[in-house]
Amino acid sequence: GSTDYGIWSSVAWHPLHNRAAVAFYDSDTGKLWYVFIGDPAAPQAAVEVDGPTDVNVGASCSMFFDPNTVQPSIAYQDVTNGDLYYVLRTAI
Repeated sequence: GSTDYGIWSSVAWHPLHNRAAVAFYDSDTGKLWYVFIGDPAAPQAAVEVDGPTDVNVGASCSMFFDPNTVQPSIAYQDVTNGDLYYVLRTAI
């Protein structure tokens, strides 16, 4: 329902699974999410990124896959406080 669902999005290609993943911000909930896309056998539900939940946390996200673990990594901004965050998923 929101016009800002998916704002500040970033896409990255997973080198082993040969499919894309997207990180995005939902301004209605003030949360950062990511989802793998393009795998017809997997559900396409977004996963909430664990971290601060204040409004404007998740802006300007940039997603990539860690070259050592091949796990999703996301850098993002807290616009209100001017902080920069980085999250790395542990083994899937």
